[in-house]
Amino acid sequence: MLVVEADGNYVDPFETSDIDIYSGESYSVLVTTNQATTQNYWASIGVRGRKPKTSPALLLFNYLPNSVAKLPISPPPETPKWDDYDRSKSFTNRVLASAMNTTKPPPIFTRRISLLNTQNRINGKFTKWAINNISLTLPSTPYLGAIKFGLNSTFNQTPPPETFPKNYNIKIPPPNPNTNTGNGVYRFRSGEIVDVILQNANALTNNTSEIHPWHLHGHDFWVLGFGEGKFSTADETKLNLQNPPLKNTVVIFPFGWTAIRFVADNPGVWIFHCHIEPHLDMGMGVIFAEAVERVREIPPYALACGRTATHNVVPIIPQPKPPRGPGPVIPYFMLWVIGLVIIVCGIGLFGVCLYRIGLRRGYTFNNLSWRPYLGLSDSQSNQIEFSDLSRSNLTQEESNPTQEESNPILEEP
Repeated sequence: MLVVEADGNYVDPFETSDIDIYSGESYSVLVTTNQATTQNYWASIGVRGRKPKTSPALLLFNYLPNSVAKLPISPPPETPKWDDYDRSKSFTNRVLASAMNTTKPPPIFTRRISLLNTQNRINGKFTKWAINNISLTLPSTPYLGAIKFGLNSTFNQTPPPETFPKNYNIKIPPPNPNTNTGNGVYRFRSGEIVDVILQNANALTNNTSEIHPWHLHGHDFWVLGFGEGKFSTADETKLNLQNPPLKNTVVIFPFGWTAIRFVADNPGVWIFHCHIEPHLDMGMGVIFAEAVERVREIPPYALACGRTATHNVVPIIPQPKPPRGPGPVIPYFMLWVIGLVIIVCGIGLFGVCLYRIGLRRGYTFNNLSWRPYLGLSDSQSNQIEFSDLSRSNLTQEESNPTQEESNPILEEP
């Protein structure tokens, strides 16, 4: 196989019979199909860093027109032993940048952070992973919105330690296995050149140190080198500043260190974590915040969690009720006007009622003083009086018959 690319970046091509790929890594290889075309061929996939509990996986290289059911005549190749770290380191050290397609790192750093990887417990019960004795617990409010909008109460404002005690012995389990949880962030100014030293150490079990593939979001970084034991200033001379590969995931070997460098030129909030997902869930990660003030408007769909969902909602503050008093004061002249209107309306209503009653009972206009106002002459008014009186008498006679007419018993025989 010819390795030509690692994590999406060209590398100086090299031949190998096997490659080490850790969680989160990717490689591009070229395979020349120059074997006998009458056969199919095996490729095997093994486990690294953990004692396997299953057999290696098998891949079949099928040469057409052979059937995929045709098994190879040679047995599958053996995979390297799961704990053959010398072989793993030999492969990793061969991954170098392509001279024509990769920029060199800045010659000096402006800030260095050392991250000690340890296995610990919480309250003496639950196993955790910690970085500089802090086990990461992500807050319910996303970091980007929290920092952008100044929601300082949503996460710890005290940044995590940038180093660990120099006298820490990485060859023995932690003297105090208990750790703390936290969610603080490392803040970087725009353009800072950051070195990160990943330092591995003994886990809770004696003589045990695990492999951890570390992955950084938002960046590629230069892998400056690997080393044994605890990193010291003397190791700085071993760092590769000429052709370090650009990657986004890098491995840290047991009881060793790995050095990377990146430029904080991508405003935002980025997590840097072990890509073994259970280890991340157990707290093996840190948060980098870079020039968040330069981040433009955040899309609304990214503001649906935690406090960012309500950061721009104006709270409704209940207004105090006004004190109870005598109410509005009506001016006196208005009272007079209202009273006068009521009196006039009452008189008018009373007059209408009297007029209606008079018509029903047949009253006549005997008072001649009303005639001019009604437009009637004397003869017309007498005629109206006579007619009304006759109609009134006739009505009374019809409604009140005589006693003789109404009582037939009194008639003579």
